[in-house]
Parts: sequence; C-alpha cells; structure tokens
Amino acid sequence: MKYRIERVFVACVLIMACVPGLALETLTVRLNWIPNQADHTFYFVAIERGYYQEAGLEVTVERGSGSLDAVNLVAARKIDIGVADVSTALAARGEGAQVVIVAVIFQDSPFTFWTRKDTGITTPKDFEGRTIGAPPGDSQRVFFPVFAAVNGIDPEKVIWVNMSAGAKIPALAAGQIDIEGNYWGTYPLHVQAIGKDNLGWFRWPEWGVNPYSQALIVHEDFIKERPETLRKFLDATFRGWRWAILHPKEAILMMQKYFPEVDVDLLLECWPYYEDLMDTPITREHGLGWIDKARMEYTIKLVNDIMKPTSPVIAEQAYTTAFLPHYTWPYPEEFPEDYPFPERLRR
Repeated sequence: MKYRIERVFVACVLIMACVPGLALETLTVRLNWIPNQADHTFYFVAIERGYYQEAGLEVTVERGSGSLDAVNLVAARKIDIGVADVSTALAARGEGAQVVIVAVIFQDSPFTFWTRKDTGITTPKDFEGRTIGAPPGDSQRVFFPVFAAVNGIDPEKVIWVNMSAGAKIPALAAGQIDIEGNYWGTYPLHVQAIGKDNLGWFRWPEWGVNPYSQALIVHEDFIKERPETLRKFLDATFRGWRWAILHPKEAILMMQKYFPEVDVDLLLECWPYYEDLMDTPITREHGLGWIDKARMEYTIKLVNDIMKPTSPVIAEQAYTTAFLPHYTWPYPEEFPEDYPFPERLRR
C-alpha cells in the first residue's frame, strides 16, 4: 500500500461551542510509520469521537518514517509525543536523548524478518551475505545487533539496502532484496504480495528475542512542564484504543477519512495479528498500556549488554507509569453483535 499524504492535521474545532472562551491546548503526535497499522487508528478514533476535544486538546498527527525518526524529533522537542519502538528509544537515551517511555502499546514484540522461500534462507545465520531492505531509522535495523548476537549472525556480513517503509514489501516480492523487516501484523500484506507458499518469516520472539516494543514517548521536560496535559492525552487516547478494540472496522474507517488510500478490508484482515501483540496476560491483569517492571528491565539489559550505549540506561529514569489511566481490555459482553472476530471472544 502506498500513501501519498505525508502529514495530516486534525483539529477539534467545535470546542468553542462546548466551552465558550476556552482555547484548545495543542499537541503534535508523530507515528512510527505510514498509517497502516491497527494501533494507528486509536488517535483518529479519539479525534472523531471527540475524546481529545473533551480533554481540551487539539491534536496534530504526523505520519512517520521509522522509530528513530520519532525518537530524534521528541529528543529535539520538535514534536510532543512520539510512537516508537522501546528498544530504539532506550538506545537513544543511552546516547543522551532525554526521552521517557510513558505507555507500552505492544506487550509482545511484533518484530519479524520476512523473506521468500526461493531465496534458500532457512535460519537467521543465512542472513549473512544477503540484502535486507529498511529505512535507516527502522526499529528492527537499529536493534538488529541484538537479534544478530542471540542468533550467531555476523552483522558485518549483512547488506542493508536503504528504502522507504512503503517500498519494503514490493521490493521483497520483486526479488530486489532478500529480506525485509516488518511487524507481524503485516502477515496478510505479505501473503497478498508474495503468496502463502513462497513466504518465509522469522519472528523475533520465536528466535530468542522478545523485547518490549511499540510505545508512547515524551521528552523529560514535557513531563515536568505539562504533566496534566500528558495525563489528559493518555486518557483520551486510551478511550480511543478501547473503543477501537470493540469496533475495529469503524476505527479503520475513521483513519481512512484522513488517509483515503487506507485499504479497509486488508487492514481489517491484519487486525487480529496486531491485537495478539496487545492482548496478553499483562494487559488482562493491569490494563491497557501497562509497563511491566520485569519486561522493561529485560529489554534494558539487552540494550546495555549488546548495544553497549555510551551511558548505561537506568530503568527508573527511562520509563514511568505515573500518568497511565486504567482502562481494561473489553469484556466479552461488551462486544457488539457485528464484531468481525467472534472466535476471539472464546479465547
């Protein structure tokens, strides 16, 4: 899927009618990629259903070009909130970026390397001498030294090919590269492009690496200067998140309103694969967005031990749960009759 729209500005313009004389507080959110993931819908749901407006916020949502890009923009205070991979944010923090993780979206890692069976690649060791397509800021590219160390790959023998996020799957299908990194939620897109019989993949959790993944990050100073704004943003976003779980197709349609090229049916097919990354025992016990201390410390240890940042990352400084609202995963009786994945309710 290709997206021509580079940036979308979404404003809640009815606030004056609701609260006369009250100005909206502006926020900028930077996505990690082009808006083609289930979790990208949350922000648009919060906009369309008026959750940000009720919180007195005006939100700008920007398409992204990789987690590192979002991290760097947050670190430079050019945006307020970034959607980024945890390991990428932690590695940057070890190099001086004053970024803090305030919520985790994916409790399990979505990291997956995709290939074609006709390449003959059957193990991670076979990556040596092969080409991997990714933008420079791609989270799997940034964190690749960890995957390589665990799986005995010499990272110097891997050939990286720079390309945009939207070009990765077509390039793999066309035989221009041997491997590319994409989230597990893109499985249906890969089947569509390559064919089920010729598609191969390596999910990181199945190959010994399951760090914390997609998260929301802010600058340290944002927390100090605008703590209540952060609290309101997270509350409104989580309301959108929970509503999207209950109404996935409607949530995708809301995002399509701003990005007309979103393929609603295809993203709906991808939805359960993304949801599997969020619906975990930790989420069921603690609620949406929770940051588990042991999981975070495991991820930080991987970064410190293998990526060896200039300054070791200290867990207590790298994340906080202080601003998280409490929203449970929806209960079975809450799902509407037309919910498209009834089999999931029996899990």
